[in-house]
Amino acid sequence: MTPEDLQALVALGREQRHVEFKSAGSLEDKNLRAKVFRAIMAMANLRDGGTVVVGVTEGADGLEPTGLPPDLLETWDASTLADRLRKYADPQPEFVLEHVEWDGRWFVALSVRQFSVTPVLCSADYNEVDGSGKPRPLLRAGACYVRTQGSKPESREVPTHADMRELIDLAVAKGVRRFVETASDAGLRIRSPGPTPQEINAKRVRTFFNETASDLHLRGFWRVEIYPAEDVVPAKRSHELIALMEQCRVDARGTSYPSYEALDREHRKLADDWLSVEYLEPFNKESWRLWRNGAFAHERALWVDWADENFGKLDPEWTPLTQLKVEETVYFVTEVFEFAARLCQTSLGCPRTVVRVELPRLHQRRLVMEPGRLRRRYTSMSDSWRSPEQAWDREELIDRRRDLAIETVQDLLLCFDWKPSIEVLRSIQEQIREFRTA
Repeated sequence: MTPEDLQALVALGREQRHVEFKSAGSLEDKNLRAKVFRAIMAMANLRDGGTVVVGVTEGADGLEPTGLPPDLLETWDASTLADRLRKYADPQPEFVLEHVEWDGRWFVALSVRQFSVTPVLCSADYNEVDGSGKPRPLLRAGACYVRTQGSKPESREVPTHADMRELIDLAVAKGVRRFVETASDAGLRIRSPGPTPQEINAKRVRTFFNETASDLHLRGFWRVEIYPAEDVVPAKRSHELIALMEQCRVDARGTSYPSYEALDREHRKLADDWLSVEYLEPFNKESWRLWRNGAFAHERALWVDWADENFGKLDPEWTPLTQLKVEETVYFVTEVFEFAARLCQTSLGCPRTVVRVELPRLHQRRLVMEPGRLRRRYTSMSDSWRSPEQAWDREELIDRRRDLAIETVQDLLLCFDWKPSIEVLRSIQEQIREFRTA
């Protein structure tokens, strides 16, 4: 882990499902050690693993990166930690321990790998003794610790059937891959599996983008991909998608996301498998398609690049392809995640949904914001930006849609080397009036 990686994690302002923070302390502190063990086991039972950082305090006002003094830092040794962990975890989790310096302070970063064969279980009890002398269990033999879903993830025993199902699915996938490897070694031929539903939908969306050629590509534009990561029961007829769009559209700023007004017969197209719209008016240029299985692709013009058509009075420094408005970015990405959360609650909803946002033609753009809110000039040196391909659990997408939008914007703003706090972006987000009830 680099100092920049650590800074980016702390800048998020709170723990994430794949990131847990612990206050500074010694490895010889038994209570702290037990809490770290519990976090390691939980991360090992999480898809793709996770990170535990020691030296960051989480309080009511957010995260405080205090760091560890030298005498405490030197107690954190990988071999010692592995030896102590062996008593409490079975099988032994795999991790990498690093000492990371950031801003003159030192931290311990534990990068935990996902279990390789079977989920990790706790194999011994440990009780913390509080000030009253009453023992409180921190670790319980036989417990299976996971990182919970939702807005406040934590490391705890499996709390819900959804968390247990996720872990079982992960273990089954591991077992199938292990069987295929063993069978291949034995000389058995196993037919290669076809593409997954997620791969099929990703290709379908990208094909739509590649076939779209319109005026909105002349300047900057957004791309949005929303599609199920698993098989779903499709709508019976493409005509049903018109009512579904009415149900899911987001009304927050006087216009809808995506443009529902464009669903008149002049702009829409209906095929056997999809509903599509192309709307190229001076004040709004966009193109989108919704398939019967719930996959959705959308391109919308970056409004600031069309200011000469949208607004009568222009910024004296304005020219196309030179600016990115922070407020507009927050508003747009928030609408995207709100729409995705609504879509996954319909009959086309899926337990896991991919949401991706892309902004091509980013090079040399500078951030613009309300006067006085930017301390210096921030310019992008990246040619383009695209959020990671991540499939969100339905409950997390619904419960944390606004938080996920903020995290996505933060990732985009890293292209400009700007790391605003969550509070700054949330204050912008809160300016959006309440969404129309779906």
